[in-house]
Parts: sequence; structure tokens; C-alpha cells
Amino acid sequence: TITANFTLSSVGPVSSSGISFVQLASGHPNDSSNIVATSAFTSSLTSGNLIIVWIWYNSNTASLSSVTDTANNTYTKAVGPTLGAGGLSGWSQELWYAKNINAGSNVIVTGNFSAAFTGEKAIVAHEYSGAVTGSPLDVTAGAVGATANASVSATTTNAGDIVFGGILFLGHGYADTVSGFTGRSS
Repeated sequence: TITANFTLSSVGPVSSSGISFVQLASGHPNDSSNIVATSAFTSSLTSGNLIIVWIWYNSNTASLSSVTDTANNTYTKAVGPTLGAGGLSGWSQELWYAKNINAGSNVIVTGNFSAAFTGEKAIVAHEYSGAVTGSPLDVTAGAVGATANASVSATTTNAGDIVFGGILFLGHGYADTVSGFTGRSS
């Protein structure tokens, strides 16, 4: 059986110009540190935009305590940790976001853990333009499934909302073909 660990959140309402994906930066280190960091964003961040960060990790001893970046943005946890079950026992994933961000060049986003560990960990930070700067988070949900098809309610309250989701599969799986969704990283 494949265990899927879903975390979905809506970001909205959007500005009158609409919300658009700008860029992403990621990192998947193989080390025994207490951090996980992206590479630098390839383009400068734009002031006022939104960053959504997806972090997943395999540790029974450490927890994610904060997310920071080199542009001094403030990150808030949106969902998580959502804990895995079955073959993904010990795995967790979380979504964090920074609203109304500072501009910056060569920005690196870092997840900071409560302790160093040798389990696998990864991070992907996504920049979006067009989100409202005051309160971009609308609805959050997290769920765990024990089959290839697990789901969580992706309820939104505004017509212009987007849904951001993170999915972990045991072994490998691809969600790039889910109708109505765009796969950004795998």
C-alpha cells in the first residue's frame, strides 16, 4: 500500500490583478544538520509578494521550529506537522508562508529544526505575486491516507483563491497529472 500524506491550504483572496507563480528555490541535502536550506532564488524577490514553503522530513527526534530567510522575512506556519502513517511513519510535512515580503537578491530560505538528525529532509520555497498583503491565508487542512488515492477537503471561501498542496508518497508517485493542479516540483 502507498501512504499519501496530504497538506492543502488556500491562499486568498487575491488582488485585482490575480495571483501568479513567479519562481521557486529548493534544497534536498544529505547531511546530519539541524537545518534544511534552499539554493538561492535565481531572480530577486519582489517586495510585497508571497512565499509559500513546503518542508518534509523523516525524524522521530527533531521538529521544525522556525523558517527564516536571508531577506529577513517573517514566516508563519500554515499547516502541520502532518504526520505520516504506515510506511511513512516518522515522516512529517509542513507548509509555512511569508506575506508582504521584502525585496532581496540571492535569497535563501532555511528550515530550522530543534535538533540535528540524519533522516531525509527537503524544502521548496515558492514565490507568488498578486496575493493580498494583509491576510493571504484563507483555509487550511491536513490529512493522511493509506492508499494511492488519499484526499483532503480543499474548501475555499473566495472565488479567486488558489489551493497549494504538498504530497508525500511511499516509494514514488507523481501528482503532476491531477486535474486542475499544476505540479511545481517533485
